[in-house]
Amino acid sequence: MVTLLTERTELRAWRPSDRDAFAALNADPAVMEHFPSPLDRVQSDDFADRISSGLEKRGWGLWAMELPGRFEFVGFVGLNEPGFDVPVDLAETPPLEVGWRLGQAAWNQGLASEAALEVLRFAFAELGRREVVSFTTPGNDRSRRVMEKLGLHTDPRDDFDHPHMAELGHDRVTRHVLYRIGAAEHAAQEHDTARRQLRDHVGRFNLGVRSGDWSAMLRSLAPDAVFTAVGAAAGVLRVEGRDAIGVAYAADPPSDEIVVFDPVGDGDHGVVARWSDACRPERVLGDLCLHAGPAGITALAVTFD
Repeated sequence: MVTLLTERTELRAWRPSDRDAFAALNADPAVMEHFPSPLDRVQSDDFADRISSGLEKRGWGLWAMELPGRFEFVGFVGLNEPGFDVPVDLAETPPLEVGWRLGQAAWNQGLASEAALEVLRFAFAELGRREVVSFTTPGNDRSRRVMEKLGLHTDPRDDFDHPHMAELGHDRVTRHVLYRIGAAEHAAQEHDTARRQLRDHVGRFNLGVRSGDWSAMLRSLAPDAVFTAVGAAAGVLRVEGRDAIGVAYAADPPSDEIVVFDPVGDGDHGVVARWSDACRPERVLGDLCLHAGPAGITALAVTFD
């Protein structure tokens, strides 16, 4: 059974203790506004059984979402193959859908998009899918914003009538909008994200140089992050763990701000840029390599020419 981790969430297998919170979530009219109606306890438990069975069978699916240290269960985020023929020209049949349902305690915090981004990475990198879709009713602005944050896009020509809703006469929620993203689009998006993370790191580093406060930079590091520096100016230095990196920066703080230059390329271990001291940008000093994971930056490597 696959478990996915992000900075704030854990996507895991379902537990019997999740059932009460899931039933309360499914009974909430606000949560279920864009579905035919809220679910009673029997319907909710049946749905949980189907989700859990799918996870056990495939190793992936609609994972239970936990906020460690805050809430044991807030809903689900994950992947699903729709149980009906989507009447749209798609790259794969059946399509793979990314979806979520969270209780109100988890709204307006960016948690759905944070978790769904990791789910998208899994779909393309681990499952090798060509395309991932998502769909909802036209008026579900909350979910549509999440889809857009994920980089999915829509085309009015892909709007469709949900066949199950139409068969059951649920006219209010029959019409759906479809969002999609292909593997190549996602790879380009991930590349742009890596570049942005590197430049954001440089900004936080320079803030630390100016203020002596390294907390912003350290917060962006994963707990098990590794920092290395190699070259004539540094010898060979390796520091393991965010706390140890913080101690090293406090004990021997860098005194110069830095700049990075285009082109920023992809290396075997992350995104790479040439760098220099900001006070003497004409003198390129080496490479800066950054690798990031769901919990933050996992590796920083500085090399001196």
